[in-house]
Amino acid sequence: STRHGGIPDAVIHEKTGYLVEEGDDSAMGQYMIKLCENPERAKEMGLAGRKHMQEHYEHSDQISKLLELAKAAIDKKT
Repeated sequence: STRHGGIPDAVIHEKTGYLVEEGDDSAMGQYMIKLCENPERAKEMGLAGRKHMQEHYEHSDQISKLLELAKAAIDKKT
């Protein structure tokens, strides 16, 4: 993926995926070829990515965080 916005928080370069600068099509292509040539590495990274997302971006946890933000915003207005 690219180093844009919050993506680097979700994708850990060389552990859960590869990151390139926006617009760097050459680097993106090279990493795609690297993964195609090494399916075991692709599988390892995919599994690590899934684990990272489950540990840090679990849906119910994100909903709880949003709820707390909404409550805090309401409290500030009252």
